[in-house]
Amino acid sequence: MIIKKTSLLLSYKTVNLFKMRIFKALPIVLFVAFVGCKPNGNADATTSKSVTSIARDSSQQYSGIAYVNTDSLISKYKMASELTTTFNIKAEKSQKQFQLKQRAFQSKVADYQNKMNKGLVTRTEAMTIEERLKGEEQSLMNYGRNMEATLQEEQGVLMNKVSFAVKEYITKFNNAKKYSLILNTNAMTSVVIAGDPALDITNEVVDGLNKEYAAEQAKTTK
Repeated sequence: MIIKKTSLLLSYKTVNLFKMRIFKALPIVLFVAFVGCKPNGNADATTSKSVTSIARDSSQQYSGIAYVNTDSLISKYKMASELTTTFNIKAEKSQKQFQLKQRAFQSKVADYQNKMNKGLVTRTEAMTIEERLKGEEQSLMNYGRNMEATLQEEQGVLMNKVSFAVKEYITKFNNAKKYSLILNTNAMTSVVIAGDPALDITNEVVDGLNKEYAAEQAKTTK
C-alpha cells in the first residue's frame, strides 16, 4: 500500500491558522460596560436602567455617560501592539519549523514512491518503510496539534493581560471622572448604536494607558 498525503495536508492547513492576529477578536470580549458613579458621586438605580432608558434621561444624567471604541483602543495601545508583534513572530517561527518537518517527510514519501514505481524494493522492505512512514506522519500530526494548542494557550493569556490592564485602568480612570456608565463600541459588536462624538473618551483612555505602560516599562529596565 502507498502512504496517502491527505491527513498530512489537513494538519498543514490547521497549522496555517496560527498566522492569526492575536487581538483580532479581543474588542468583542474586552468589556461590555463599566459602571461607575454618577457625577454627584452616588450610585443609584441609574446603573440598572437599559441604555435606551438612560438616553431618555435629563441632560445632566446624559453627560454622565461615555463610550470607548475598543477597535481604536487596541490599535493604539502600545502594550497590545508589542504583545501582538511578539506573538506573531513566535507563531511565524513555529509555522516555519512545522513546514520544514513537513517538507522533510514529504521528501521521504516521494523517495519511497519513486523506489516502489521502479521496483527497487522488495515487498518486505516496502512494508517496513511504510510502517516507519506512518509512524513519522503520526508524529508530525501530533507535533502540529501540540504546537497549535500551545500557541492558542499563549494567545489567550496575552489577550487576558491586555483585557485586565484595560479594565483595571478604566476602573481607576472612572474613580476620578465619575461617569455613570462607560460603554463599548467596535466594528463587530456594539453597546452603542449611535452616540455624540463628544462622549467618545477613547483617546483619553489610550493616552492614560500608554503613559501607565511606559512608566511600568521604565521601572523594569532600571
